[in-house]
Amino acid sequence: MAAHSVYSLLRIHPFLVVRAAFSITGRQSFQRVVVINQQKSYGIHDSSVGDQENGKPRRSKPVSGKGKSRIQHFRKVMNQFVVGSKSLGSDVKRMVGIRRKLKEHGYNWDALTADETLHMTQVRQDLIKTLPAVLVFCIPFLGYAAPLIAFMYPKHLLSHHYWLPCQEQQFRDHDALKRSNHYLPLVREVGRQALQEKRKDRDLEDLLDVSLKTINKKHPTNEELLKSSDKFSGVLGFNSLPKYHLKRLSHAWLLWPWLPRRLLRGNLRRKLASIKKEDAALKRDGLDSLDEIQIKRLCHCRGLQVQSLEHEALKAWLTEWVELASHSSDHDDSFLAHIAIYKTMNYHRNPSNNTQS
Repeated sequence: MAAHSVYSLLRIHPFLVVRAAFSITGRQSFQRVVVINQQKSYGIHDSSVGDQENGKPRRSKPVSGKGKSRIQHFRKVMNQFVVGSKSLGSDVKRMVGIRRKLKEHGYNWDALTADETLHMTQVRQDLIKTLPAVLVFCIPFLGYAAPLIAFMYPKHLLSHHYWLPCQEQQFRDHDALKRSNHYLPLVREVGRQALQEKRKDRDLEDLLDVSLKTINKKHPTNEELLKSSDKFSGVLGFNSLPKYHLKRLSHAWLLWPWLPRRLLRGNLRRKLASIKKEDAALKRDGLDSLDEIQIKRLCHCRGLQVQSLEHEALKAWLTEWVELASHSSDHDDSFLAHIAIYKTMNYHRNPSNNTQS
């Protein structure tokens, strides 16, 4: 009965565990003072105490580096958890208000500003990512391990609210490396398809030329890419692409690739539909209202390697992307999924010349 009461108390107030730990530390310090007084009464002299009574500074034993680093790391993690929870809660509260506004306008996304549209899509992704950890936390006994497991794998189980600045940069570097492994094979596959179908359709020569230009480490312009926009609704459309090609596209868009072909197409279409909503809002309101952090996240979400690029180069690339996406609204989603690879693959090599071309 007593054990059940203690468990219920800790279940309701999990931070009492931390408080109890510090209480035990304080009790141990008090017991140490009592032992020192007993030693003095029996005539046992402590040199550190005698030096302090004679006016000399007491020489305290240095805290081991391992114990000190653990305490500092624990405080850092707890502080980040509290700050991240408050930030996520305020974002969810704002999302509820935006959703209410969207409902009042008959779910017309044109009624929202660009900042509100970006906030809606971002918070939705954050909630989907943190939901598994929250569900595990509700399970008795097993729930205590949920925060520990979440902080062990923050990239997959926690939203960006709980990340440290160094972690966010590290995760972006990891995503860029993971994507880059699939960019060149995808461009080669598209070029191979264009070469095979060139005998039947001479218009595929433009797609072959832009693929060869990208393979040769050059950045294609929007005009060159738009010439081949209608070619992605046939052989290169989502319904015609083989499974291995869809898996590479899923890798490039940071989606789970180990699914049936139908689910792979569905995930890609949902991802691109969300990006289209953001692009329409950015096209309507412009990019001047966005700060540097928002522009970085938007470019990263669309596959661009943002680590080595300046703010002006990122803004110029995003302007080109929004313009290109606005002209591709009538085509198959496969065009937008592939064209992101062409636009991001070589842009970091010389962004100043790429924006001028």
